[in-house]
Order: sequence, then C-alpha cells, then structure tokens
Amino acid sequence: MHGLAAIKTIVVALPLALTPWLQAGATPSGEPGPAPVSIRDATVAPSGLELQLLAGTCFACHGPDGQPPAGAAERLPRLRGRPAAELLQRLRALRAGQVDGASVMPLLLQGYDDGQLRALAQWFAEPPLPPGAGAGH
Repeated sequence: MHGLAAIKTIVVALPLALTPWLQAGATPSGEPGPAPVSIRDATVAPSGLELQLLAGTCFACHGPDGQPPAGAAERLPRLRGRPAAELLQRLRALRAGQVDGASVMPLLLQGYDDGQLRALAQWFAEPPLPPGAGAGH
C-alpha cells in the first residue's frame, strides 16, 4: 500500500482494532481497568477516552479537536462548535453515500453505528476550546 491507501487503512482499522481492548476493560499494563462504558448505552455518558478514540479518526483530516489546519479550511469543514443536529444529519448522509465529493467519509463512517454518530455529533458541538488548550478535554 502506498500513500492515501495506507492512511485510509490505518484510519479505519485503528479505532476498530482498539474497540475490543476497550470493551474488555484492559489497560496498557494488561491489568483490568475500570468497567467499560458503552457509547451505545444512552443512560450513561461515554468516557472522554472512548469519545477521543472515536473522534481520533476525524482529527486526521479535520485537525485536533475538530478545527482544520491552516490552509485546509476551504476543503475541510470545521466540526467543533457546530450544532449537534446539523453534524448528526451530515454524518448520516455521508455514511449513506448521499453527499457528492465526500472523498473517504462514506468508507470511514461505515464502522460507526448511530449511537456513536450521535455521541460524536454532541461532542463536536461543544464550544471550541481556548487557543492552546489542545485536544485532551
């Protein structure tokens, strides 16, 4: 694999590969971690780590914390701070292949269920972080 094909494979495979590890409650040391929280469970808010792993795929193109890098804003929309309903509608349309010129988005979103899309839309809908605050919130 070369170039874009390799990047696509990594971006799709990494969150999927980490999911069983997170669901098992594993930690890097191999010791049992805290009980996992499923994003699909509407009664429990997902942990920051789970959302950051899901959103990590988005960061590859849309920039850390959903703000595209300088020079890419014309091609890539800002995610952070947009209304959750708007983001969710767009994510669903992209996943369904209903958006022309969507590049890799339909392929990437095939790995996400509706609950995960809702969680991502809500997370990105939060106000932008102050400059220099970074992606870890």
